[in-house]
Amino acid sequence: MSNIKIIEYEPWMKNEVIILFNDEYKLENNQFKKKFEKLYEDPFQKQKCIRIVASINDKIIGFQSYFYWPYKYDGNTYNSFQSGNSIVSKNHRGKGIFGLMLEKIDEIVIEKKVDFLIGFPVAESIGSFKRKKWLNKFNLSWYIKPISYNPFIFLKKTNSNLKKEKLHFNLKMKNYLVLENTSSFNQYRSKFSGEKLYFQYKKNDTIIELCYKISIRKKIIKELTIGNVEFNHFNEDIINNAFSVFIKSIKKNKIANFISFAISDNSNIFNEILLKQGFKSINKKIFFIHKCNKKIDLNNILLFRSDIDTW
Repeated sequence: MSNIKIIEYEPWMKNEVIILFNDEYKLENNQFKKKFEKLYEDPFQKQKCIRIVASINDKIIGFQSYFYWPYKYDGNTYNSFQSGNSIVSKNHRGKGIFGLMLEKIDEIVIEKKVDFLIGFPVAESIGSFKRKKWLNKFNLSWYIKPISYNPFIFLKKTNSNLKKEKLHFNLKMKNYLVLENTSSFNQYRSKFSGEKLYFQYKKNDTIIELCYKISIRKKIIKELTIGNVEFNHFNEDIINNAFSVFIKSIKKNKIANFISFAISDNSNIFNEILLKQGFKSINKKIFFIHKCNKKIDLNNILLFRSDIDTW
């Protein structure tokens, strides 16, 4: 272990890091290279993201990164980061290298004045994070609502309420710590994510916007996943009405077989809405972890599927 170095990423390491991922996931030479550049070299991210590598004799054997992932609360934007793209070479696993890379971030957060770190680890890695004092106080729970059992449904026509363009940016969402959704952040994410669609609803002075995606399961089953729900202030009746109109549009236009929705279980603000709309809780969750550099209370954070970098 004495000859293993844990250091911050430098540009000369790029090809070796890409080779690590290509070998692990059997990717074509340029496949991960393009994704790497979109993730880390975009102007929005390039000067802010944190990348850590493990090396032996200048050969890269591990990589761990943290994307700049700004959260906001009460008019303040935090210097927050999301953990992602962790890998250790197959020939060097079981030696504690991933843990060493996790320790390195503790030095960097002080230097870069990071407010807090978050992550959505798989079951195999959450133990390593916990051992390095990351907290797992709550997770994201999944809910589903059947729409149609006919596997041959198709998009019949475009409804005026269902759009491809985001209309509202950075709604205040008072009283909740939420992911900042500026046009620049949205534009950055659109470069490496699939097509997103939007539903907008307004009543009186309340604005609601749902972001969703459609995916295909088993070649014919269409799943509509609601990525997030944004609002300028929370009104349960109006948001419930918005869900009703949205679901009716999905049924009318034959868009999906079922709807899925994930939300952090530290909050119950959507419980009644989901119940009224016929959503059922399923035995599936997304792990959520965090680590704060400062005394920041994350108990009021509101997390959706879209908070994860893979959305």
